[in-house]
Amino acid sequence: MISYNLHLPASNLTIEPQGDGRYQILDGDDKLGVIFTETSDKRMNWVTNDPLKKKFVQKMGALIKEHQI
Repeated sequence: MISYNLHLPASNLTIEPQGDGRYQILDGDDKLGVIFTETSDKRMNWVTNDPLKKKFVQKMGALIKEHQI
């Protein structure tokens, strides 16, 4: 899978698809965390096991999904 950049007002993040539905998020050489989807109540939610804010995880998930379209 090929990495790509997301340009946000405050930063330029790199998204590295892991090939298993997980996406590693990097800010330069710093790993911010890994996000992935889980389904609950028939709804897909973006989640992480890393110390990332829920709003950030949801925004990154939406941008990843948009990039895939």
